[in-house]
Amino acid sequence: MNMAADTFNQTGAYECRAVEVLTSQKTGHVIGYCLGGGRPGPNLLVSGFDPLMAELFEKLIEIPTLPWMWGQLYLVSLNALDEEYSGNPQQALEYTFFDDTLFLPPLDAAMDLPAILQDNYRAVLRACAGMGMIAGRGIPSKSW
Repeated sequence: MNMAADTFNQTGAYECRAVEVLTSQKTGHVIGYCLGGGRPGPNLLVSGFDPLMAELFEKLIEIPTLPWMWGQLYLVSLNALDEEYSGNPQQALEYTFFDDTLFLPPLDAAMDLPAILQDNYRAVLRACAGMGMIAGRGIPSKSW
């Protein structure tokens, strides 16, 4: 089960206009989250398996400037998609155009989750910076 979805539904703590819960049109189950969207810009799809995606979501929503990100960052759990759409994120979000996609590799039981989480967190931020979604701290802004 997606830990981030449980936390979101139980506490209601994420009352942030920068977070949208993505649900299956078939069953209503949580399949991921859409972050950002305060400004127009590109759409980035990041998909991977839990527990990595749940932990990544928790880490990303801690970014205080998330509401000012250009475009939208979609985090989709492939575990949830396997049940609903045979693991196809494009089918689940069929009316959304993505400028780029990032697929995170599955975890092996022997892998160090905190180290892998940090690497994937940085990979997502690099992808966002490369697309001009985040600016500041040495990252040039891109006008859309």
